[in-house]
Amino acid sequence: MLMHLNAETVVRDLADKLPGALFQYIVRPDGTDGVGFVSGGCVELWELDAESVVTDASLLWAQVHPDDRNEMMASVARSRAELSDWYHEWRIIPPSGKLKWVRGIGRPHAMPDGSVVWTTYNSDITEEVAAKLAAAKLEHELDRLSQADQVTQALASVIHETAQPLAAVANYLFAIERAVEALPGVDGPDGPLSLLERAAEQARRVGRIMHGLRDLFSRTPVLQPEPIAELLGEAALMFRAATPGGAPIELDLPDIGLVEVDRLMMQQALLNLLRNASEAVAGLAEGRITLGLMPQPQGARIRVIDNGHGIAEEVRGRIFQPFVSGKPGGLGMGLSICRTIIAAHGGELRCEENAGGGACFVIDLYTQVT
Repeated sequence: MLMHLNAETVVRDLADKLPGALFQYIVRPDGTDGVGFVSGGCVELWELDAESVVTDASLLWAQVHPDDRNEMMASVARSRAELSDWYHEWRIIPPSGKLKWVRGIGRPHAMPDGSVVWTTYNSDITEEVAAKLAAAKLEHELDRLSQADQVTQALASVIHETAQPLAAVANYLFAIERAVEALPGVDGPDGPLSLLERAAEQARRVGRIMHGLRDLFSRTPVLQPEPIAELLGEAALMFRAATPGGAPIELDLPDIGLVEVDRLMMQQALLNLLRNASEAVAGLAEGRITLGLMPQPQGARIRVIDNGHGIAEEVRGRIFQPFVSGKPGGLGMGLSICRTIIAAHGGELRCEENAGGGACFVIDLYTQVT
């Protein structure tokens, strides 16, 4: 005669074979909670045996990552109040100390005594989350390299297109100098010959700047551990020395230790951002600039904030593209160059909304020395 197992035995046997853990979670009318049943998968997931979990449900709550606990509790409360299906992803720290990501799905049922009971399934998604993060990081890196390459190509094009005209201007000016130097009345500090010499020197100076930019972007940054707060302070001092009478710069530079950067290239980017901020507040009675620093996980965040006219809506989404400028007569290369420098450090440069008006440029670096 064929013997039949009862349904509960069948369900328990199947539950113990599943990856992850099936369990029954209960919240009573007085707000206390408990676990009515949990499958054997709890040993692998939570590193706890089923009996201890059923005896003390708080063991599971204790494993929830502190940063995820409030959101986790809110998701359960919402499902309880609305009797809506529960879905949540969170981190746990089991006894081994190895961080895990867990996904939970469940359906609540209202009991006659006012309790709510969920039948839930929880699974370990640590590898899935790691794969997603790796894919996002790779996508970001490819995007960063693409942006850097676009700016470098644009810069190379500018240098190439301006090299010959600049050389021609310098040659023409030299020829005019030779032609007029024998004429009477051309000498003197403000005479035609002096003016021609100064014009020729400015043409040569532009040429040197363009070649300097080419050299700057043709080299890989040499990263060295630098006291980042000190580096930012030096950049502010250099900018103040170069722009006397400009808007004051408020410094918020706590000592957060060392960050690996190329000092020269990083200060080049900072000076460019400070120059933009200074131009944005020019003419304002209470114009101000803030240069701030704060620690980030494995890095640092730098902010350059001004209370100027802000960035026009029509160029906000393109402000880092070459030849796009938010100011009249601007060449639109400064921010492109800044982003290329930061990208070469493996960092990010972006523009954020500034609650006080004006603009806020944020640099995130991920090379803190531990």
